[in-house]
Amino acid sequence: MQKRNQKIMEKELQKALAIEYVKNFCVEHNLSLQKLKAQRFILVGNECAFAQPSDMKPNGLISVC
Repeated sequence: MQKRNQKIMEKELQKALAIEYVKNFCVEHNLSLQKLKAQRFILVGNECAFAQPSDMKPNGLISVC
């Protein structure tokens, strides 16, 4: 349980650091930090992404809108 809590806290810290890193870019390009904070955060190695949910439903190799 403690290890899981540590992982959650580490991910929250990494998300906060990523948001701080892109803050100036968002301000300069008139992008919403609030929307960015609400998106799903994905971290793989040293790369991160903010994911936007889609209404698209996967159907094997064919996606249906």
